Amino acid sequence: MAKRKANTVARRSVHPLESPIVQIGIVFIVLCALFLMFYAGKTVQMYQ
Repeated sequence: MAKRKANTVARRSVHPLESPIVQIGIVFIVLCALFLMFYAGKTVQMYQ
């Protein structure tokens, strides 16, 4: 009984956003967005 209770508590404490895969995904998306903004800004400056 005690073991099962500990498992449910441990599972509940892990927030979806705290999982490493989600964090890596968020970082990757942010880096892509920054790169696209930088690239778009450079191309706009070139054509003006």
